[in-house]
Amino acid sequence: MLGGAGVGKSRLINALTQTILRHLNMSTAQLDSIKLLLCAPTGKAAYGIKGTTLHSAFVLPVNQCSTELKPLSNTTRNTLWSKMRDTRLIIINEISMVGSRMIQQVDLHLKQIFQTSQPFAGMSLIAFGNFNQLPLVGDRYIFQPNSNNVYADFCGNPLWELFHIYYLT
Repeated sequence: MLGGAGVGKSRLINALTQTILRHLNMSTAQLDSIKLLLCAPTGKAAYGIKGTTLHSAFVLPVNQCSTELKPLSNTTRNTLWSKMRDTRLIIINEISMVGSRMIQQVDLHLKQIFQTSQPFAGMSLIAFGNFNQLPLVGDRYIFQPNSNNVYADFCGNPLWELFHIYYLT
């Protein structure tokens, strides 16, 4: 969901969260089994939606300039799996601040956590943001390939192509 400042992206995130939790609570007996992950690339954006940062949720490296993503240790993978095993929906706020490298790292860690090759481990993602803001530092836009290969610019980012865009006004 894309839209400029003041169109109600954060309000919609809160409304979706409440609706989804209410719906899932009716269909399941245990509240503990309901997992909806709210996250954002910065602490301020995460706080605004009562979520967590992408770095914290997916154990991403602090140094985003590194091109190599080290695999999760078995202990970390098991801990994340036990926390996320019932997660079916991830909402990301401020997607415009998530670069192509960061979204690839989220995808790779989800695949490792759930030991699958499906994009984002088969989970649904809803992303909110406004691309008419400052450009990213040290990364490329999420819709651009995470590569220095000149020919890759023609292909785009295959992960971004999984998203459907809706504009809020």
